[in-house]
Amino acid sequence: MQLSISPVTHKEPGQAIAFHGELLRKLESVPGVTGVSTVTLLPLSGASYPTSFTIAGEDLSRWKAPTTECLAIGPGYFATMGVPILTGRAFTENDNQRSPKVAIINATLSRTFFANENPIGKKIIVWRESTDPREIVGVVSDVRNQGLDLPPGPDVYVPFAQDPQLDMSLVMRSATDPTGLIAGARRVIHELDRDAPIDNVMTMENLIDASPTLVWRRAPSLLMTAMGMVALLLASVGITGVMSSAVGQRTQEIGIRMALGAQMRDVLGIVLGQSMKLLAIGLCIGLAVSYALTRLLTRWLFGVTPLDAVTYVGVALILVLVMLAASYAPARRAAQVDPTTALRHE
Repeated sequence: MQLSISPVTHKEPGQAIAFHGELLRKLESVPGVTGVSTVTLLPLSGASYPTSFTIAGEDLSRWKAPTTECLAIGPGYFATMGVPILTGRAFTENDNQRSPKVAIINATLSRTFFANENPIGKKIIVWRESTDPREIVGVVSDVRNQGLDLPPGPDVYVPFAQDPQLDMSLVMRSATDPTGLIAGARRVIHELDRDAPIDNVMTMENLIDASPTLVWRRAPSLLMTAMGMVALLLASVGITGVMSSAVGQRTQEIGIRMALGAQMRDVLGIVLGQSMKLLAIGLCIGLAVSYALTRLLTRWLFGVTPLDAVTYVGVALILVLVMLAASYAPARRAAQVDPTTALRHE
């Protein structure tokens, strides 16, 4: 939920920090809460407030005024949101106004500006709030703040107590249905500030569903999914029909083989072997065409690559099973035909 506190009653930074600390302490005691924190910009919100930054002692002129997203967060934010800490540490309550200024950077910033070196202990200056250098104490995984289709940019996280804000987003984690936390959170907030407006109350699933990236791409994605399922169904039906017809045309041949001493397993091996050869040829052609065409789907994919091995292997296994089923049933029926009956039609 989004929460705003009045600049009249919290005009001093210390007042906003005190409200923030008391709010988190009280919310931690709400039944069902397993994690709680705050952040100035929620993931997938689509909002962006970039600011310039520099690294103390480094010449970044080649980057043409690099910018970052600077997010003020409360203690426990990464644990609450499930963002892994790659190296270093998270913020604690000891990172406050009286302690040295610190910062945590994301993997993209670390990889881009600290290639082949450890950023922990280096100093970074974020121009938004002051020119005081901040010591980097941790590196966390990338978070897509602007959308699923946009690559993560360089992000800097700073403690809320060192960069207090009047507008914040409250995040809570629950082991049960998260909607059950809403009433308790409202009660705590209004106990601290009865005039504080609360807006955009939702679960993380709601936030993802409402992401601008997904809203306008959902219909085409569902359409392509439906078309893919229909294509797979048609392929399965086609394979079944073709193999049934092919085996039916070989009834006389099968009868002759059995009259000469072939066993049922021999007949099944012949039919299934031929089926697998045809399937192998079809899969090779299909995979080659898919490899060429999936590049057109890159803009629609999130979290998977156009050459996702699981998808390719999964579809291939489905077609193999369909081919086996389509070949085995008619081959078994043909193998059970009396050779005399089969030869009578020769």
